[in-house]
Amino acid sequence: MQRLLILITKRPYNSIASQEGLDVILAASVFTECSVLFLSDGILQLLPDQKANDTKIKVFTRGYAALPDYGVERFYCQSSDLEKWSLDSKMLMLEPISLLPSEINPLIRSFDKVLNL
Repeated sequence: MQRLLILITKRPYNSIASQEGLDVILAASVFTECSVLFLSDGILQLLPDQKANDTKIKVFTRGYAALPDYGVERFYCQSSDLEKWSLDSKMLMLEPISLLPSEINPLIRSFDKVLNL
């Protein structure tokens, strides 16, 4: 079975693209082994109790907490992104494995397919 890594790089609720990223993860998890790497502003998608405010996008980020139920078991983030936002991985809906920047490229290369969303 091919292994798929999905990169989530967008801030939630800026556009519909961030919600579509979650939809892609859910759909792909039906067909293959998926892991998710939250990079840059993408780590903000894992903050609990978010509100969409004035956007017309519904609150979708709670769906990330259900990913283990869909067989998505490995989540990663970059340690410098956590530091940038003063976050601890235990504060997030899912507890991603925190990687050093030097560990990101080897992780990406270890997968058969990569989607950058």
